[in-house]
Amino acid sequence: MPRWSVSEREQVAEVRERLKGPFSESPPYPEVVGDRKILRFLRGHGHNVDKVVEFMGKFLRWRKEFKVDEMRRDIVEGGLDHPSQFPHGEVILRLIPQLVIAPLAFSHNGCPICVDQYKFKPDEVLRQVSLSEYLVFATYCLEFRSLVLEQLSEKREREKLASMTPEERKHEMDPFGSSTPYGVIVSTLVIRDVGAVGLDHCSEVGRNIIKAVVTLASDNYPEMMQRCYLVNVPWIFNALWYFIKGLLPETTLRKVCLCGKDFKTRLLKEVDSDFIPDLIQGPYAGGRDPKHTDSVISWDVNFLVKNESIEAQDNAALDTIMSSKRMSIMDRKLLKDAKSHKKNINRRKPREAWKVWYSHFTHHYLATYPVWTVAVAAYCLNFLITGQWRTTVPYLLQITLVWVCLLII
Repeated sequence: MPRWSVSEREQVAEVRERLKGPFSESPPYPEVVGDRKILRFLRGHGHNVDKVVEFMGKFLRWRKEFKVDEMRRDIVEGGLDHPSQFPHGEVILRLIPQLVIAPLAFSHNGCPICVDQYKFKPDEVLRQVSLSEYLVFATYCLEFRSLVLEQLSEKREREKLASMTPEERKHEMDPFGSSTPYGVIVSTLVIRDVGAVGLDHCSEVGRNIIKAVVTLASDNYPEMMQRCYLVNVPWIFNALWYFIKGLLPETTLRKVCLCGKDFKTRLLKEVDSDFIPDLIQGPYAGGRDPKHTDSVISWDVNFLVKNESIEAQDNAALDTIMSSKRMSIMDRKLLKDAKSHKKNINRRKPREAWKVWYSHFTHHYLATYPVWTVAVAAYCLNFLITGQWRTTVPYLLQITLVWVCLLII
């Protein structure tokens, strides 16, 4: 069983080859240049490698230009382990209440839950923080969410492999196996409460904020969402939704589900009642309240910083297997070439035999028996010119008989 399907593995390899330069200049962070990140781009862009190369190139340049790797280090190594600690975090979370991600609250499919609310006035937000400052906070939040998903994906993948026997694991990790791939990519369940959407959100200021955040997320953090519920949808939201739809790719739009005020009935099919966040009248406060035990994040530094991952093991195993397979391929090629050479030699045998016979004839018979050779040549020439079968055939038999006697002697 390979880690990813053969086609996706080939596409990942092609993306890596075409972006070899930018990848080598980027730190080897798994959620930035790892297989899962490339696959999120591939799945978000319909497995169009050309588009993925273009967008990932822009993504890596964007990280360098806006120093996003420094934001990541602030989160993983600098102790900023909750959104309230991000730049302008307390102010923005007070103005725009949200659950960036609940690391320990999952849907039935194992997706961490996120909640956004639109209970804010765009003008009031921009009076207290600038749009660029808000985008810095949003980038921190997206990095935070990406890190949680990557670490959770790695954890579940390790647990999956650890549950197998050594023999099963060896079989399952065969890169050329035909079973279902064992790789894990975790996504989020997003709930957006749009009940408070009003004319302010449809204004130019409101659209600018929404467009900036949506573009930031879709361009640089694709395929992090498995399903999105828009709840408490009011009639005026249709105008804003028409604007938002133009900013989202088709793959994202297919995941969006619009619900009215009775959304809980539908939501409970995907989430346990204990995990419905307090922002949408549920009991769960983890993730949003920094004092809640479920809000505490313990980063796996060996994985996120030192890159000690299943992917590294998988690539090492693949290299070993490929080396042995390359040897066997070379052996088979040499054998094939040898057979082809032998076949060609066999094909050349009649021609080689003719050359040997002709050489032997000209150098031996013609030199040893010039009279008989001339006689035979004369007979053949006479036969070709006159065509006298009855008179020439006995003559031919006589010459042949004499020649055979000479050969025997």
